[in-house]
Amino acid sequence: MREIVDLMKELLLIKEEKSTMVGLSGFKRKPKPMLKRPKKKENKELKLSDLMRRA
Repeated sequence: MREIVDLMKELLLIKEEKSTMVGLSGFKRKPKPMLKRPKKKENKELKLSDLMRRA
């Protein structure tokens, strides 16, 4: 059984000292850092049209 496992490792080019994963997990990318967007300053003045939209 050990010989079969060693043969499969040789066929798939997997080395013992280097842990190479076979499958989709090898294609994972690191997540990109989220960019912080500047917040808009709120207008303290209220307009009649704004009040009409909210109602």
